[in-house]
Amino acid sequence: MSFPYRQTHRASYGVPGSSSHHPQDHLLAHLYPPLFVQIFPSYGSPPVNHGDRRILVQVHAKLSKDRPISWDLWLPLSFALDAPEERTRSIYAGLSPSLLVEPATTPSTNQLTLHIPDLQGWWSVPVTPHETPHVTTGDVLQSLYDTLHISITAEEWREVEDAEMDGEITASFIDRVRACATPGAQFQSIFRDGKKRIDLLTKNHFFYGLEVVNPRNVDDIELRLQVP
Repeated sequence: MSFPYRQTHRASYGVPGSSSHHPQDHLLAHLYPPLFVQIFPSYGSPPVNHGDRRILVQVHAKLSKDRPISWDLWLPLSFALDAPEERTRSIYAGLSPSLLVEPATTPSTNQLTLHIPDLQGWWSVPVTPHETPHVTTGDVLQSLYDTLHISITAEEWREVEDAEMDGEITASFIDRVRACATPGAQFQSIFRDGKKRIDLLTKNHFFYGLEVVNPRNVDDIELRLQVP
């Protein structure tokens, strides 16, 4: 079996005035040993160095902004996966238990940062694996849901009032409570739980996909939530 990247070319140094049959060639052979130069054939290329900066980060196709899964961020992943009605399942097209254990990015990583928009900028959330060596799509989606369902702080609500968005966000909150109320989670209990960060997104509570912030940065992967 041949190894094209192992081929070598043997080169020797000539000495002016010497003959290949002259006895001193034996001495010159010791003074000027053969030089072996590695040659790459024209039809190939050197083996890829995994540290090559030309490697680009890609987010999982089902998480990308081009063709994301269908998911209402008002509702937890478990509701989407366990919903008994076929009509409800169709709303969450693309979500499946097998998808949630697949790597979130290529190349895979054991840590990434998820950026989620708020009124004044971004919430930046570190995401690490829970059950696998690498961050999965499930890790990312669960971190997204958990972050958006943190209660709004007093400082955040002051920013809402300064932006004169309190009426719009309160209306979004009421809509969410009505939509999420089920026999297992009554209206009043959800209402008492108060406003969440997801309410700051108002009508943009559907998953519109993620975007890689810097595809060339393989050492510090960052994903950004897309909002219309």
